[in-house]
Amino acid sequence: MRRQVDANSAPAMVPKCAERAPIAYGGPACLHRGVWVKSRMRLLILPFALSFAAISISFADAEDDFTVSTAVGFESRYVFRGAQIGDESLQPAVTLAHKDFYGGVWFNLPLARKAFALTRGAREMDVLAGYNARVAKRLSIDVGATYYTYPALDRGFFDVFKGRRDASGANTLEPYLGVAFDGPLSPKLYIYRDVYLHTSTAQGSLSHSIALGGRASADFSASLGYVDADRTNPDYLYGQATAGLSYQIARRSTVYAGLRCAGSNLPGGAIVQDRATGATKPVGVSFGVGATSSF
Repeated sequence: MRRQVDANSAPAMVPKCAERAPIAYGGPACLHRGVWVKSRMRLLILPFALSFAAISISFADAEDDFTVSTAVGFESRYVFRGAQIGDESLQPAVTLAHKDFYGGVWFNLPLARKAFALTRGAREMDVLAGYNARVAKRLSIDVGATYYTYPALDRGFFDVFKGRRDASGANTLEPYLGVAFDGPLSPKLYIYRDVYLHTSTAQGSLSHSIALGGRASADFSASLGYVDADRTNPDYLYGQATAGLSYQIARRSTVYAGLRCAGSNLPGGAIVQDRATGATKPVGVSFGVGATSSF
């Protein structure tokens, strides 16, 4: 779940609001979270289905400060840090929070039949846990880690990526540290470090909501990030902007719809001029709809 990347899709739990190129299996070179890796991938036929209601049933124990939240969204393109990972996808998520601690799971379930995806079918399950607390009047910190898994590529849940010559694993672990300021445009800054891909990412984001009267609001966000890859892979810049509408249908249940515009200076779409060709490649536009509920 892209909980830390809240500019990737709004206003739901993210994630991996959300870009990669078609690949051939049996020894492809592929882009894996901004890093080109070469490995032999095997498709495992797994029963992998999950059903979510648009309005989820949640519960809470007020004395213990436990909160269960759910979300389900549809994205016309699954985009993560400026790279397209898949086409039309369903993205359900669930989180459990206790005071300042939280944990959750996020899924990407592809709907498109065509094989446009970096990971076979773009099936993904991310597990995260962290601690988010206010440390000053207008300042809070967020510390945690996300474990990214790809059921169609791996032999098991704990098969991690060990290097280009390794043909067994693709899962990775990424700790993160973020700071958020309670003020105009709600600025946030996050630092990520993938311990298996040896990549570091810095991302800043801004967001703002405008009340439209009643229970509706207009929501806007923008993010800009930089990926520092290992010595054998290129670093790159990426960005994304979103604009959408949300409507509160119950006290803590909301539906939303919006547009996303994302890109990077990787091949296939750019937000900055390509220095090698002197040309500016077009960015990608997509849309998403969904519902969230938390109690």
